[in-house]
Amino acid sequence: MTAPTKLAVSIDEAAAMLSVNPRTVRRKIAAGLIPAFRLPGGRTLRVPVAALEAIVGGGKGGARP
Repeated sequence: MTAPTKLAVSIDEAAAMLSVNPRTVRRKIAAGLIPAFRLPGGRTLRVPVAALEAIVGGGKGGARP
């Protein structure tokens, strides 16, 4: 049996996927360039993997983080 695929990752994991500093990911989220959502409790941010794959894969617009 294969492990389930993550639908969203932490800021640190997103930074590793994009090969940037976690602060860069936070700035891009604040600027609205990377979508993110908060988990219940309000403090923890998660970034959808599909959004990161679109950035890494050169999705529409070819935006770089």
